[in-house]
Amino acid sequence: MKRLLYFTLFCKTVPSARSPRSHDAAVLFAILPYSASATAAGAASTTGKHMFMAQYLVDSCGFDQEKATKASKLLKSIQTWQQPDSVLAFLRSYGFDDASVKKILHCSPKCLLLDVAKILAPKFRSFEGLGFSPSDIVHLVRSNSITTKIEHERTVPKIEFWQDLLGSKDALVKLFKSNNWVLGYSSRPNF
Repeated sequence: MKRLLYFTLFCKTVPSARSPRSHDAAVLFAILPYSASATAAGAASTTGKHMFMAQYLVDSCGFDQEKATKASKLLKSIQTWQQPDSVLAFLRSYGFDDASVKKILHCSPKCLLLDVAKILAPKFRSFEGLGFSPSDIVHLVRSNSITTKIEHERTVPKIEFWQDLLGSKDALVKLFKSNNWVLGYSSRPNF
C-alpha cells in the first residue's frame, strides 16, 4: 500500500518530458523499506528497549510512568538489568535510601550507565579520602547530582577549594545541603 503511494508520488515528481523508467522505480524501492512490517519491527524493538527500562525505573526506583518513559530514552544502551542493578546496589551500600536514589536519577538518569568499578567507586573513595563520611557523601551527591556526571579528578579540586574557603568540613557539608550549584561552577577564575 505504502509502496504504491510512494511510486505515485515519485511519478509525479519526475519531469513530464519523459516517463519514469523501470530503473527509476528500482532506485526508489531500494531506498524505501521493503515493507511496513519491517519498519514496524524496527520500531517495536526500539520501543521494547524503552519499555524495558521504563518498567525497570518504575519497579526499582519508584518513578512514575511518565518520568520513567522520558528517562528511558536516555538509557538506550542498557540491554539487561545487571548494569543498573550494580549501580543501585553500590549507591545503597553507601546508605542512599530510595528517595535519594530517585532524586539522583531524576536529575541524572545516565548515572545508571556508569561503571561501578571504574567510575563510581574511585569517586566515592576520593570523597572518603577528603574526610567525608558515608552520610556526608550521600548529602554531597544528593544535593549536587552533577558529581555523578563529572570526573572525580575535576570534582576533588573543587571540593578542596570550597573546604579551604569555608575552613571546615562541617561548613562544607552544610553548604552542599543548601546549594545544589556549588560543584557545577569552576573554582578557577577565567581571565
